[in-house]
Amino acid sequence: MTTRWGILGCARIALGHVVPAMAAVDGAVPAAIAGRDPERTARAADRLGIPRHHTSYADLLDDPGIDAVYLPLPPHLHHRWALRALRSGKSVLVEKPAVGTAAEADELVAEARRRDLLLVEATMYRFREQWASLRAWRDQHAPPGTPALLRAHIGYTLDAPADDHRRSRSSGGGALRDLGTYAVNAASALFGAAERGWLAQVRDGRAGTDADIDLVSAGGLVFPDGRVLAFDCDFRHAWVDTPLELRTPGGTAVLDHAFNPGTHPTELRVLRQGAPPETRPFAGADAYAAMVAEFGRWRGKGASSDFAAAEAHLLTTTARNTELLTSFESRGASGPA
Repeated sequence: MTTRWGILGCARIALGHVVPAMAAVDGAVPAAIAGRDPERTARAADRLGIPRHHTSYADLLDDPGIDAVYLPLPPHLHHRWALRALRSGKSVLVEKPAVGTAAEADELVAEARRRDLLLVEATMYRFREQWASLRAWRDQHAPPGTPALLRAHIGYTLDAPADDHRRSRSSGGGALRDLGTYAVNAASALFGAAERGWLAQVRDGRAGTDADIDLVSAGGLVFPDGRVLAFDCDFRHAWVDTPLELRTPGGTAVLDHAFNPGTHPTELRVLRQGAPPETRPFAGADAYAAMVAEFGRWRGKGASSDFAAAEAHLLTTTARNTELLTSFESRGASGPA
């Protein structure tokens, strides 16, 4: 089945990664793009070979030649425009973090089910083969009832301009929302719903201003059966790697470059006390292309497939687990919840 894509916005991740991935996937067609700046939108459409461009987001949603919408707008706009896209009869792939609250997640999932449409959060790392291997290893060595510790780190130096949404609290910026969401999403996929959490932050320091974002966040979530996520994310240090480590009584599985492997080869390393490391290599692959292909594979089945149900559950679980962490920000404190 062919999926004719509409791109809502001219974000760098869309123009640099997702739209080129669409063009490379059989059955995926980047058919139209919309942006606030008509000249920039026209240039993007011309450069990427997109046949139509719209001067408003609403016009793209009204375009009858669009089956699905990719939504890479700033986070505070995700819920509003994802809801409008669903109500326009379009399936939706929405950038991370997909929503700001669990209530928003519930509303989007309910609307997708009501209209029998596919709704997916664009955490592209999950569509690489190394992630499937980690989940299979979890199933074997840490089935339900087994304690486990998931450790994650992700960070890069934020050199974006002052008006970038990542520098704005009201736009959904800050290290926790931009980067920590990967760790929370991974833990939600592996462990489910958390019972409590904790959070500590180093903030920008401009108290009372919209620019007082968290530059460093470190925290964790506690799940049933003694399962724990411990993570840190930051905007202050150069990006080197994004390791993910799953520790269980049966050994430790390590994914290097877990969240942003690019197209480089990767591996799953299994470590056991007193034994040499076991390495499982994976060929390089484009995670964005894998995500687009999987979306297209299931779009025609709407909200009724097992894939759609799993994606909806992960979206709402991630939102609830994130709220356990962000609740500390409103209280101005950190510690166990």
